[in-house]
Amino acid sequence: MKTILLPLVPLAIATTAMAQFPVQGFLFNWDRPALTDGISLITRWNTGLESDLTRVDHDDFREWGIDGAGAIKVRGWTMWIYDDNYATAQSYAIVGHQENPANANFPLVTAAFQIANIPMPPGVNGNIYRVGGTFNQSVAMTGGADTFLGVELPAMTSATAPFDGLWLGTAARANATLGLTTFDEPGPRGQVGAGIAQEGYIAYVVAGQARYPATGPSSLQQLAFDVVVDSGMVGGVALAQTNQASYVSSNAPLGTSNFLSGLHPDLNGFNAGRADDIGFGVTHHTSQMPIGSLVFVLLAFGPSPVGSVPVTALGASPTDSFGNVCIDFTAAASFLTFSQTGAIANMGEAQVVVTLSPVVRSVLASIPGNFDMWWQGFALDPTNTANGYEVRTTGCVLQHVK
Repeated sequence: MKTILLPLVPLAIATTAMAQFPVQGFLFNWDRPALTDGISLITRWNTGLESDLTRVDHDDFREWGIDGAGAIKVRGWTMWIYDDNYATAQSYAIVGHQENPANANFPLVTAAFQIANIPMPPGVNGNIYRVGGTFNQSVAMTGGADTFLGVELPAMTSATAPFDGLWLGTAARANATLGLTTFDEPGPRGQVGAGIAQEGYIAYVVAGQARYPATGPSSLQQLAFDVVVDSGMVGGVALAQTNQASYVSSNAPLGTSNFLSGLHPDLNGFNAGRADDIGFGVTHHTSQMPIGSLVFVLLAFGPSPVGSVPVTALGASPTDSFGNVCIDFTAAASFLTFSQTGAIANMGEAQVVVTLSPVVRSVLASIPGNFDMWWQGFALDPTNTANGYEVRTTGCVLQHVK
């Protein structure tokens, strides 16, 4: 696997509007307070044709972006991508791969979908670009398993230094060899051997083989890649608010949604000086509901005791509501907030951060064994009540706190 530091301070955006559909939120807060604050470095497997994939693990995300039949409906993407040499025209493809039923946590090598020949936007050498858009129609991925989404990169025009090709931005742990200045250290459940499959969230398909980097402290990375969903649901991600000087996008008042500390926070100083707070972020498109809509966030210790229940079965509008209740709503703490204008055009977003007291941290630390916190969001459009209240849910996100 090839990884390099960003050669210049990246400043550019070339993202198109996400027509009518929300982003899932995997990059929620990555670009604040300044653009690319959540990006550690750029990477690819090697110099040939390859697919670089984010693994959205079913151990972390449940029932996200699904339609009534349980299929994940993908309608677009947004990501950070870098071109070594703008003198050479480059294009890429957006791809999705299903999990290999015979090899857990690995993608099938044949793509479930491919949207090809997407050109890089006009640009200059030295900038990394946030690009994105929507497809003409949605593509479906099978729910209930790991989902692999990402980018097919063409073979490099020049395979020796100075390289000429495309690279993708990532969030990563500290790497002494590379001397990273932007990095995120996860809590105890994000450490090597603590349970993350393959010790990382980036899989590759290269020359007909599904691969991961060699496992170790530096293998835990996540692509700077998000998807647009087209199921009627809204997006939702777990957040961790940390005090890391090395990862300013995770600092107060925001917090990071990445798969490192975002899913594996450090509540009790596993890393010296850390006492993370936890939270949840919700994204909606303004065509779904207006800015200022009510958002309820539930926090619990497990799933619904009666199995997943369509929100329409609980009295929400049967024509305008989407998603399932998958969290333990019988014993959940609830939080109310309102959506605000988001960082991407036509997106609304809402965020809840739970400040943990020293007493709560001590109690959590005393619980034996590992445990997870479950999050789920419910966005309500107060202007649409013709057929009962319109409610759109997020999926359930498991945050691995101990």
